[in-house]
Amino acid sequence: MKLLCTLLLNFACLLSYGQEVDSSWIASNRFPRYTKDTGRVLPSLTFTDEKGNKRTLEEFRGKILYIDVWATNCAPCIILFSHAEQLKKRMQVAGIDSNIQFINICIDESPTKWKKILKKYQPAGINVYCTDSSINQLWDIDPVPRYLLVDATGKIMCYNLARPDDGSIDFALYAATKGIKPAESVWIEYRQFQYYRIHKRYTDDEEGKDYTRWYQSIKNELIEYFKWKQARIINSK
Repeated sequence: MKLLCTLLLNFACLLSYGQEVDSSWIASNRFPRYTKDTGRVLPSLTFTDEKGNKRTLEEFRGKILYIDVWATNCAPCIILFSHAEQLKKRMQVAGIDSNIQFINICIDESPTKWKKILKKYQPAGINVYCTDSSINQLWDIDPVPRYLLVDATGKIMCYNLARPDDGSIDFALYAATKGIKPAESVWIEYRQFQYYRIHKRYTDDEEGKDYTRWYQSIKNELIEYFKWKQARIINSK
């Protein structure tokens, strides 16, 4: 039973939008979007928080930023808030929550609608509002939701990262705390999964040992999340 759960969980972690991931899929779909503009400093913008204070991303230097750019008229954006909350809880269990800051940036035209949604759904992390329409061009935001990953120095690790309901996001964030970009972490996870399918364990090198430590620390929470996610899908039908 333990082996079956591990295989199923690994399989679920390598699913994206209902498709099993293989090397060709990663190379043609994930790798291009994960390598775009990496290493470049994210253009600076000024935002407004719930209390009317001006905020910038420079305030959070020293932390990795998982940024959600969303709009109030975007139904998927709002649905994903609960998944982000679940993800943040798993980051706490993995012991990396102090290294990663969730930031939600609304680019809607109505701050009133924004505040209503914040009150109703209470998205996890720092919530700010952007009145600068140039964000769409400067940050290449199209469409929303768009998730970005920025390192502790303000440089882009990924311009279009996996969503919080994606099976690969947990390891991508963990790897980021080790200085590993998502373009590399997705291959690490793929290699470990392929090795496990054959040998029923992860590789014996440092990569495999680190992956094992991460996986064991969060396995139970991942299983509970996938159960929670499946229940939501069933209840929505």
